[in-house]
Amino acid sequence: MENYSKKHFCYLPFEGFTVDPRGKAIPCPAWTDNPDMMFADLRTGNETINDIFHGKKMSSMRKMMSRDQKVEACSVCYRKESKGLLSQRIKVARRKRVQKQLQTLFEDVDNKFLKVEHKPKIKSLELNFSNQCNLACAMCNHTHSSGWLKQEQTMPTHIRKLRDAYPGFLAGVPFEQYILKRNFVDSIIDNIEGLEQIMIKGGEPLYDKNCLYLLEALTKVKPDIKIIIVSNITHVPQRTLDIFAKLQNLNINASIDGVGKTYEWVRGFDFAKINENYQMLSQLPNIKRLDVNMCTSIYNIHNVMDTINHFLKYFKLNYKKSDGTLDKKYSFAFGFAGEPWSDQGILLDEDKQDILKTFKRDITKLVDQHIFNEQQLQDAMRLQFAPSHMMLGNKELDKWRKMFYDYVVWMNTVRGFDLRSISKPVDNLMRMYD
Repeated sequence: MENYSKKHFCYLPFEGFTVDPRGKAIPCPAWTDNPDMMFADLRTGNETINDIFHGKKMSSMRKMMSRDQKVEACSVCYRKESKGLLSQRIKVARRKRVQKQLQTLFEDVDNKFLKVEHKPKIKSLELNFSNQCNLACAMCNHTHSSGWLKQEQTMPTHIRKLRDAYPGFLAGVPFEQYILKRNFVDSIIDNIEGLEQIMIKGGEPLYDKNCLYLLEALTKVKPDIKIIIVSNITHVPQRTLDIFAKLQNLNINASIDGVGKTYEWVRGFDFAKINENYQMLSQLPNIKRLDVNMCTSIYNIHNVMDTINHFLKYFKLNYKKSDGTLDKKYSFAFGFAGEPWSDQGILLDEDKQDILKTFKRDITKLVDQHIFNEQQLQDAMRLQFAPSHMMLGNKELDKWRKMFYDYVVWMNTVRGFDLRSISKPVDNLMRMYD
């Protein structure tokens, strides 16, 4: 990891904010339940983007960061960095370094940055339009997906209790329907001139009427603004495609956590339909980027390279340049499941080493082909077995393995087939508790 010259400064609060799936306005997607992290509750309030960005809480946070002072609400990033994990703060700084051709992270930040280059200005928003979703993915919960409400009614009580007691996990918080209000959406349109980028998430944003309302409005007032939509791409009707066709800088991050039966176990949806939708989107000329976002977990870690190779064939088919390299329109991004019962780090050591060896060998080949870069390789390798539960220590490993066992047994009944039949590492671990 880099040697950070600034320990507490972050670009994000100087350039925008996030609205999370609970309707809370927060500085970034690395959110916690810390009350200082919440600037507004958009379920009950009527704040606009200017009310939030120029409000007392965000102004105070920026003032502390300008002095490189520790902000308690940002402890998630500090804790990750202390464990050698990649934090949201550093991800953003790396992108800035590339954009500005800096040699080191935060090189452009000095004691006078507020008066010079980093005067607060709303450039970017990350919006979860609602928590309405048609899927109930294995690593999700009802905070992010209304689809989970029905599914978790059959969850055994002892699993629910363990899950809800896990520190920082919000599934124990009662479900409250949230939909971003129209007045907030209108305030985005009213302040569109300075905005450079909007990331749209959910729930599932392409199911949300207010999301489509904003996208349609943007086609008229600023069609060239950078739009990033994080979608499960299960639902892409003609009306949505008609709106897409009018946007000049559209980027889609397709959330696809495996191929074939692995995908269907994790997400509970027909992979053939996803494959069809992905192929269709890949051929739309106005989409600037079409990334595959894969959330790795113990449920799909065996399927990572199969997933990469599957979608790589579309990259080569549609975006191979004359010199043999691939257009940067396509890429892969990796995250990882944050809860210990879903974390690949609880696999048996022998299986972890086998997976890591194969992964490093095959990803290195893609680096050599200029499909991945060295930084992506390092980040992907770090993510695979730098599990979040290690941040709490390893004393309860057996407890989480047992919960994983019971969770998979339950999810097998939900999905209608056994994950063990398609994942040898999962089967090896579960044999310990048969």
